[in-house]
Amino acid sequence: MALNGRQRILLELIGELSGHSVVTSVLDSVVIRRSGLPADDVNMYLDQLEGLGLIAVGLKGSGAEFGLINITRVGLKESSRKPDITQS
Repeated sequence: MALNGRQRILLELIGELSGHSVVTSVLDSVVIRRSGLPADDVNMYLDQLEGLGLIAVGLKGSGAEFGLINITRVGLKESSRKPDITQS
């Protein structure tokens, strides 16, 4: 699967923050803070990663200002792959 650089960085970050576990949730605000990217960009990439089945984003509770992210088994596998530098 070909991920762009920022998608891969976020996927690897989520894997790291979750301890490479599919059962450990990560707060979206922590991912945004640790990524150093603008929140709108991170949210766009998270939507893309979710659409690819690499992460699952939990619904925010009523009145909650945060979301929970879990990496999927497919996401763990993808995050451990080395990117193909020959792809453009």
